[in-house]
Amino acid sequence: MPEKQQAVWQHHLFLLSFFLLSASIVLYWIVSQLTFPSDHASLPDPVPLATPAVVTYADGTKETVTIPGSFPIHEGTHVAAVSFHLPEQDGDANCLAVANRDVNLTLTAGGQTLLQYTAEKTQPVGKYAPFSYLFIHIPRDCWGTEAVFTIHTPDDSIAPAIGDMFYGRKYILVMSLLHANLPEVIAAAMLLIACLISLIFSIHYSMRSRKILPLLYLSIATGLIAIWALANSPARQIFFPNYSAIRDVAFMVVAFIPAPFLFYLNCLQKGRYVRLLHGTAIVIFLDFLAQSAAYFLRLRGWNQMFLVSALLLTAVVIEYFLTLLVDIRKGRIHEYLLSAIGLIFPALAAVVQAFTYLQQHNIGGLVAIAGLAVLLAFEITASIHNARRTAMERDQALLDVNNLSIQAMQALAKTVDAKSSYTANHSERVAKYACMIAEKAGYDAEARRRLYYIALLHDVGKIGIPDEIINKPGKLTDEEYATIQTHSVIGANILKRIKIPDLFIGARWHHERYDGRGYPDGLKGTEIPEIARIIAVADAYDAMTSNRSYRGIIPQEKVRREIERNKGTQFDPQFADAMLEIIDSDPDYRYHG
Repeated sequence: MPEKQQAVWQHHLFLLSFFLLSASIVLYWIVSQLTFPSDHASLPDPVPLATPAVVTYADGTKETVTIPGSFPIHEGTHVAAVSFHLPEQDGDANCLAVANRDVNLTLTAGGQTLLQYTAEKTQPVGKYAPFSYLFIHIPRDCWGTEAVFTIHTPDDSIAPAIGDMFYGRKYILVMSLLHANLPEVIAAAMLLIACLISLIFSIHYSMRSRKILPLLYLSIATGLIAIWALANSPARQIFFPNYSAIRDVAFMVVAFIPAPFLFYLNCLQKGRYVRLLHGTAIVIFLDFLAQSAAYFLRLRGWNQMFLVSALLLTAVVIEYFLTLLVDIRKGRIHEYLLSAIGLIFPALAAVVQAFTYLQQHNIGGLVAIAGLAVLLAFEITASIHNARRTAMERDQALLDVNNLSIQAMQALAKTVDAKSSYTANHSERVAKYACMIAEKAGYDAEARRRLYYIALLHDVGKIGIPDEIINKPGKLTDEEYATIQTHSVIGANILKRIKIPDLFIGARWHHERYDGRGYPDGLKGTEIPEIARIIAVADAYDAMTSNRSYRGIIPQEKVRREIERNKGTQFDPQFADAMLEIIDSDPDYRYHG
């Protein structure tokens, strides 16, 4: 197996091992959480509190109700007092947890004010306090006494309400809240991590290939969904000091999230419907700005404008399916078939999420996360497939260019050799001998390949030498010999213009001598580049074993003695010895053919 291919397979094997080990860790985590006994089994469950109560409105009207629950709206009334009886203390219970939505609350019991929650203090912008749990410390002497919740509603559109109530130890209540929302939090966190990895991969790929992957926009969109799930979960108040603002972030994300989805679709469909999608994107940006202005001016809360955001997201889904149908009809769906299949899952998840929201069932973001995780997996697969295909096309293009370059170099070498009938195929033979010497010296296949093309063009400078000098049958004059010597510099200047590293080395220094008496620069010993020292031996061997205008082929044994005699003076001893080994293995000049 070639060394480069072997390295690629080793790299793939390493990646496969890494992903298998990572998958096994994740699998163990999932199995352990689903099948192992719970470490919370010894903890008591929070005790739900449901009790009769009397609600007294600001106009003096009284009504018997059951809490938790919501109560009728009295026009013009923003305050209601709900009287109820706290239960007797159960064990070491010290806390009452109350689910609060959109109201300000005060709790008094046993003559003490135990809670005074005002949304405006924690939410200086926006209009309404979001849903949260209020954890109220209940002193020992207050259990079993009469308690009063005073409810302040922001305006007439909000009904007075007391949400679900639980009592017990505060630690138990907090752990219960976290445990109830932990699957959603973990799923959202893992999705966010996957999005960050996908985003880094997409940016890296885009910078290298100068081509934007659809995965880039999908990573942004999916990451926003993960942020929405984390910010929308009731468990947010355990992790963040101001959970009111965090919930607002969830609604902000919903208002903005259609935009990166549009760019994702536009990238998938290669800009075919850019006017339609960009028109929708402009509407989304304008809506986001309008909602932001209404929020910061305290005209509306983000949660009150959620329906508009949901409608825009629905419009994006409809546009996608319409353009998808057009692409199916025109036979273009094959361009993004994997992505199109993957998009079915978040679309179904969105329908389920919307239905449960309308039915007032809180399922959190698990369904949406699951749908997007499947889409992300499909898109990552599609991106890897496309990246591999692009790499193969690029490699093929490079191979075509390399083949063209090789053919051009070979043609140039033949043109130079054709200047004299005595030098036919000289350059190719020198390149072959140089590679044989390099193999003896331990060069790998890639290094020998580079050496071959450098040696192939070692005499290219002769293209600038007059034919009458090259083909002169007799001995050259000093002036003619000086002209011949210029071919080293001419060749180097020609090859330096080609952007292939070290291509000029053989041309410039193949006539340098190990003892420093060569030309054009008089380099000595290891000052001479190693490649040039190899070519010098190969060039001298071929010159001695080929016909010349002034002599015939020198016998092999005499050639051997000449190389042996000039070892350490004209030639590098290491490479001269390698050439001698080759000569000894070829007494009949088989390699010369």
